[in-house]
Amino acid sequence: MSIRRIILLLLWLGCLTQAHVWGQTLSAHKALGRYQQFVWQDQHGLPQNGVLAILRARDGYLWLGTIEGAARFDGVRFVVFDNNNTPEFKSNQILSLAEDRAGSLWLGAVSGGLTRYAEGRFRLYTTKDGLSSDFVRCLLADRAGNLWIGTRGGGLNLFQDERFTAYTTRDGLPGDQILMLAEDGNGSLWIGTSKGLAHFAQGRFTAYTTREGLPHDRVNALYVDSAGILWVGTDGGLCRFQQGHCAVYNLHIRSSATALYEDRQRNLWVGTEGNGLFLLRGGRLSTRIVP
Repeated sequence: MSIRRIILLLLWLGCLTQAHVWGQTLSAHKALGRYQQFVWQDQHGLPQNGVLAILRARDGYLWLGTIEGAARFDGVRFVVFDNNNTPEFKSNQILSLAEDRAGSLWLGAVSGGLTRYAEGRFRLYTTKDGLSSDFVRCLLADRAGNLWIGTRGGGLNLFQDERFTAYTTRDGLPGDQILMLAEDGNGSLWIGTSKGLAHFAQGRFTAYTTREGLPHDRVNALYVDSAGILWVGTDGGLCRFQQGHCAVYNLHIRSSATALYEDRQRNLWVGTEGNGLFLLRGGRLSTRIVP
């Protein structure tokens, strides 16, 4: 997805709410109905136009993960961190971002391990420190203060008290390629893998695959809505997962559901790979094409 589409979608869904900050930014914008469209690219200070991850930190900064490093944005200018100015970056391809309860920022990279940013300093963690794989796909900082790390090929890692604990298929995961993580209202963990969905609670994994009703075993997106219902985006479409059962929503054309978001009216937006944007409202799906 291009930076134009990402920023536009975030503005549209109301994630960027500090209008007084954005009003001080670059003047290159245009009206789009009731909304404003702002576009920032590499000529404005982004390290690269391929944005892979976005996180708004509690201190108000917007962090972006790109193919050529991380960028911190204050609404006016970008500060870039990469392996040219930050020795702790062993890879510039930042796939995932998370902020933990203590306010530390975590960055996951392609074959670059896990990096923590706290009090103005970076620290790198790799397989030498106990991480099961240096290819970090996704991150989740849970409400208990733990950090969960999904890797490619190394399964799931828990970082707690400066120690890593690894979980793999030998512990009950359906696959060791972790694609997505989510925490539900009970504080238990949901894990999307390339070979199915897993639930982790009270120290045990429960796996769900197409045998249990998933539309496809590859889980690309997870979202817990305001009612506590888990939505699962797969290569075979969308699933509403509740009490161990999956209700499948047909996306009309065979399509991968890759992104999920619930708005203030409790409508569910479903982003797909190559098949546009769907809106689930009142239990019915309609399609909307993103420009």
